[in-house]
Amino acid sequence: MGSKRIAGFSSILLVLAVIAGGLYFRQDIFDWYVLRSYQPPAEIASLATDTTMLDTTRKVFYVNKPVIANKETFNQYCRNNNEQSIVLGCYLSGQRGIYLFDIQDDRLSGVKEVTAAHEVLHAVYDRLSNSEREKVNKMLLVAYEGVTSNRIRESVELYRKQDPNIVNNELHSILGSEVRNLPEELEAYYSQYFSKRTQIVAYSERYEQAFVERRNMVRDYDAQLSSLKKDIESMSEELKIENQELTNLRDQLNSLKVTNIEEHNQKVPEFNSRVNSYNKATDELTAKINQYNDIVQKRNDIVSEESELMDAMDSRQVIPDRN
Repeated sequence: MGSKRIAGFSSILLVLAVIAGGLYFRQDIFDWYVLRSYQPPAEIASLATDTTMLDTTRKVFYVNKPVIANKETFNQYCRNNNEQSIVLGCYLSGQRGIYLFDIQDDRLSGVKEVTAAHEVLHAVYDRLSNSEREKVNKMLLVAYEGVTSNRIRESVELYRKQDPNIVNNELHSILGSEVRNLPEELEAYYSQYFSKRTQIVAYSERYEQAFVERRNMVRDYDAQLSSLKKDIESMSEELKIENQELTNLRDQLNSLKVTNIEEHNQKVPEFNSRVNSYNKATDELTAKINQYNDIVQKRNDIVSEESELMDAMDSRQVIPDRN
């Protein structure tokens, strides 16, 4: 009788152990089940490779079955009407998917890579235990204090304004994919997920440079235009005065031609010299105006290019007015 009780008790323990093991490894079991027949598309696999995802990170990425989506599909899953920043990707919590906006402009190469890293880091953060998350959050806040990029700080503050509760989650993705120099402890943490995190940062810096270069060019053109405008206004005023004086001198010469031909002849060389100088100055003014107009055109071309890049990154779907 006693042996039967022991056997029955052992069976219960075995069942409980199996249940406990199943609960402990439920994430691994879920991942195996999802990935058992999953074959990532070539571009998705390339994104995982190019961002140096380690095998565990690649698994998290693939479990979410990433999709490179056009505007219609992207907005179906990712659009938040309260979103104030540019949206290039989204992670749907609970392994319900990762969506990356399909940017076609070659001048923005690197965007998809950074977005893929950003979103998989959301998925990673989602899997952290409460104690792990608390530890990571402290590291993130310390690192954020050292961030000097206005773009990044403005982006984070937009998230804070939208919902303070999501700031740590967003910092986890932003710092990991866009900030080159991080505290040693946080760098070690990210090394669990990427073999060369700085390669992701390089992608971020590359496509950001496309905007920085154009904005710097616009700034330089504006400085040139400001200087040229002052020169043109000054030269125009001087020529206006000179034109009036030459008109008066010509009238005087016409009068002297009748009343005093000798004085007239004496003054003619001076008049001709001033006319030549005036014509030369007029030509210089015309050249300045042409230069000004050329720079205006170049500046406008750069502004148009920047606008094209912004449009290429704009994932919002424009709904036609049917009225």
